[in-house]
Amino acid sequence: MANVAILGAGITGLSCAMRLSEAGHNVTVLEKNNNVGGFAASFKYKDFILDYGPHKIFTLMPEIQKEILGLLGENALSLQKKSKIHLFGRFFSYPVKFAEVFSNMGLWKCTQCMLSYALAKLNPRATDDDYESYLINRFGKKIYSLLFESYAKKVWGLPSQLSSELAKTRIVVPNLISIITNTIFKTKLLSSDTIYYPKFGFGMVAERIADRIRKNNGTIILCAKITSIKQDAGKITEINYIHDNVASIIKPDFIISTIPINKLPLLLEMPDDAAKSAKEIQYQDMAIIYLFVNKNKVMDENWVFFPEARFVFNRVSELKNFSRFIAPKDKTVLVLEVTNPEIINESDDGITEACLSDFLKLGLLSRVDIYDTLFLRAKGAYPVYKKGFDANLNKITAYLDSLGNFISTGRQGMFSYNNIDHCMDLGFKAADCVINNKSWKQVREGISYQIID
Repeated sequence: MANVAILGAGITGLSCAMRLSEAGHNVTVLEKNNNVGGFAASFKYKDFILDYGPHKIFTLMPEIQKEILGLLGENALSLQKKSKIHLFGRFFSYPVKFAEVFSNMGLWKCTQCMLSYALAKLNPRATDDDYESYLINRFGKKIYSLLFESYAKKVWGLPSQLSSELAKTRIVVPNLISIITNTIFKTKLLSSDTIYYPKFGFGMVAERIADRIRKNNGTIILCAKITSIKQDAGKITEINYIHDNVASIIKPDFIISTIPINKLPLLLEMPDDAAKSAKEIQYQDMAIIYLFVNKNKVMDENWVFFPEARFVFNRVSELKNFSRFIAPKDKTVLVLEVTNPEIINESDDGITEACLSDFLKLGLLSRVDIYDTLFLRAKGAYPVYKKGFDANLNKITAYLDSLGNFISTGRQGMFSYNNIDHCMDLGFKAADCVINNKSWKQVREGISYQIID
């Protein structure tokens, strides 16, 4: 049996470790934080169990859903997903139903959108390799400016500098005929209406996987700081790390890395061109602001998107609408997410006050209802698909593929947008490569996921 080192105890790393340990391999998971789960972890704060933003269990892969629900057992809660988007001072269904938006924007704006759409079809931009041009060519400039432009600026930066791959990954592009057909016949869009959520916070998923790993004699080392990864003759030979102020070494047969791919040059010696490409890859940090409220409920929705520039936050979720067990009966908590590159580096207090001020404009709360706040920063929350990112990603990936016993996977390790189910599947696929001696490059190139909001 192989000795496998896994870097990172997020969903991908843990899922990989679980599969490998079930197959009898010796696994050691190194995690820098003091808990498992990564961005899918939960933590306790006073009388609350908090997540790092909203998470749900829904997948188009039945085997993954069966796996997660099996881990949770009776602690898996079934609920109807409720999500909205706030536009023009009103709340609309999400995913966006274009007919609903058009019917509420007024005749003049609707006419402008239709004319803009027609113009884009008659006279499209010559190239559409950037986010802005790609969407204008498919929706028209008016719809683009109303629905997509401000949100992109708030999350990733200037749309004209972003790759079209971002739009292809994140946005379903219907044509005019499908919009009309959906309106007349009320065609149901593919979305996760029925979702599942762990009774005591989403972190239960990671904790249950970790329990399974330990039961299979796997090792999970928390608060482990990796200092270097050594290689020789095209293979990883050792990992150096510090735990409890003690330096230790692992000599693995295989290494599965789920850490951000742009951090690898700090740990692993590699050719200058590959190291330079890795450093060009960027992730966007996220600020998370928790508002603790002296009310049983504020919203009916699980989460609401706020794409317009007049709101500093991108999304607001109410965790108690996922599970009533994560908060006291007479209190609730709102989670506001901020990624705007223009303000993300401002002070904690400054961002909190800006969020609070903007949220109060909605009229759902008064300031006296909020009795406490909490501010956290999530480093590297989102990959930033700037133009040219794929060339840099291909260069660093090609080098990592040349190492005979190294796999970089997961949301951070592949620089990709993945939901929880995708992360688990990536962990299973990486484990399968080790167990059955498959090529990770071939497996990775055959992966294609559909993101369902």
